[in-house]
Amino acid sequence: MKRFLYLFCFLAGLSACSRPQTEDSGFTPGAPDAAYFQKVEPYLDVAETPDAFGFLSENQNWQATLGKVIFYDKSLSADGKISCASCHRQELAFGDDKAFSEGVFGRHTDRNSIALAVFPFTPEFGVKETENPYDPDNTSVQGGLFWDNRAHNLTDQCRATLANEKEMDMEMEEVLAAMQRQPFYGWLFEKAFDTPKITETGMIQGISMFLAGMKSNRSRFDLASNDPDIPDGWAKPFPTFTAQENRGKELFSKKCLSCHTTSLDRSAFPAADNGLEQGANPDPGLAKHTQNSSDFGVFKAPPLRNIAVTGPYMHDGRFKTLEEVIEHYSSGIKKNPNLHFTLRWDTTYEPMQMNFPAEDKVALVKFLETLTDWNLLRDKKFADPFKS
Repeated sequence: MKRFLYLFCFLAGLSACSRPQTEDSGFTPGAPDAAYFQKVEPYLDVAETPDAFGFLSENQNWQATLGKVIFYDKSLSADGKISCASCHRQELAFGDDKAFSEGVFGRHTDRNSIALAVFPFTPEFGVKETENPYDPDNTSVQGGLFWDNRAHNLTDQCRATLANEKEMDMEMEEVLAAMQRQPFYGWLFEKAFDTPKITETGMIQGISMFLAGMKSNRSRFDLASNDPDIPDGWAKPFPTFTAQENRGKELFSKKCLSCHTTSLDRSAFPAADNGLEQGANPDPGLAKHTQNSSDFGVFKAPPLRNIAVTGPYMHDGRFKTLEEVIEHYSSGIKKNPNLHFTLRWDTTYEPMQMNFPAEDKVALVKFLETLTDWNLLRDKKFADPFKS
C-alpha cells in the first residue's frame, strides 16, 4: 500500500512540474499542446488572441484569430511581400497614409485604400453571426464595397483584392495552395471549424469575423454621447468637450448630418458626387461598372469614425489634411453634372458652398478629432501575429 502511495505521489509531482509549461505559454487549457508548439508557436503569437475577441463561441473566436493571420500573411501575395495589412494599417484605422497604396512588385493601386475601421461590420456589410457568418449570397451591403460599390459582399471583395494585379495578384486557387504550404493553417482551421481542411469559405469567414471584431466605439465622442445625463448629445454641449470642440459639433449637426448620420458609422447615402474637380481624365466612379451616366463621378460615401487618422482623403487621396477637406466644402464644390442634391441649390443647381469662417473651420477639425478610437488603434488583438 505504501509503495502505491509513493508511486501516486511521484506521478502527481511529475504532473505538477509539467503543468506550468502550458500555463506560462498563455495557451488555452485543453488545446492540443504538442501540435500547437510544433506547428503554430514557432511562427505565430496567437495563444491569447481568441479570448480577446470575446465572441459567443470558442469557434468564432478562433475564426477571428484565423482571419487575423490571413490578414497579415505576406505569403498570400505574388511576390511574398504584401499582405492586407500592408495597405490597411492598424495605427491608421486600417487605412494607408499614401494616396495610392503600394502593392506587389512595386505597383500602385488605382484608388486610395479605404480605412476599414470606419465601418460597422454588421449584417448590412455582409457579416452574419450565424453558422456561416459570411454569406456569399448576402447583397444587403450598404451600397457595396470599394469606392465604386462594385462588390456586394466580402467574398467578392476578397477575390477582387487578391486577384488584382496591382494589389496581391493571386487567384483563389493559388492563395489556398499557399496556405496549404504553411504548417499552421491546418491547425487554425481545426480550431475554427473543427476540421483541418483549408477552404475558401473558411478563409472568407475568418476574415469576416476578424473585421466584425473591429468595434470602434470608445472615442471621446462615444464616451460623451453615451452619458445618460445627456439624452440628446447633438442638441447640447458635452461637458467633457472644449468650447471649440462643442462649436465644431454644433456646426457638424447643422451642416453635415444630412449625409453623415448621427451614429457616424454609416452614411445617409451609399454613394454621391461631392463636387470634386474632375479634371481632363476623370475617374468615372460607379459608372465604370454600372455604365449609367447618372453614376459618373459618383463614389462611395464612407463613414467618418477615426477620420483624423485616415488621410489622405477622397478616392484619389487628393486632400492631405482635414483642413483641405473642409476648405473643399467651404469654397471648392464644383458644379458637376451629378452633384449630389444636398450640395446644390434646388432652383439654380449651383453648388452650395458652406462658406465657413476661419474659426469654424478650426472648430470642425477639432470636433472630427474627437472621433478617433485610440483603444482600437492600439489594441494588441489586432496586431501583427507573425514572429520576426
